[in-house]
Amino acid sequence: MSDIIESMEKEAMGLVKIVNKEYLSGKKIAYFVVLVGMGPYKVEHAGNGHNSNVVVRAIHKCYREDSSQQYDKGFQDGLIYMAGVANKVEAMSIVLDIFFYELKLEKEGNAAFSIERGRILNHINEKLREKNEEFSQSKGYEDWIARYKKYAKEKYGILLG
Repeated sequence: MSDIIESMEKEAMGLVKIVNKEYLSGKKIAYFVVLVGMGPYKVEHAGNGHNSNVVVRAIHKCYREDSSQQYDKGFQDGLIYMAGVANKVEAMSIVLDIFFYELKLEKEGNAAFSIERGRILNHINEKLREKNEEFSQSKGYEDWIARYKKYAKEKYGILLG
């Protein structure tokens, strides 16, 4: 692993531990800021934008260190919250990218825990149905959602939308 990635993961682990304390204190949406990279919770290198994959790996590393701290539950609640507030195609794309990256880690055996796939998928699908008419007004939406649906079915056997 490159020094840059290691450094980013170490930074992400620190941020995950901060938001997890907030989560454990009752703020069920605490993980949102680190998953989307808001303000000081952005994990990036050389201005390339927030790297949510590094954050997801950091969540798993934190869980491996101490599974009693509910990192898995905080991550899932954060992802569900993200799906609930994804009112634009771009926001839903971030939710789906994080969700599918998590499923990839699980499938490859690189995850420290498994998410409640069906529960999260229900929230994602509910938002996709709710916003279908609005999202379909976005240029390229039909192709975009078709690609995600195909990927979900072929890679993970799940129905999206």
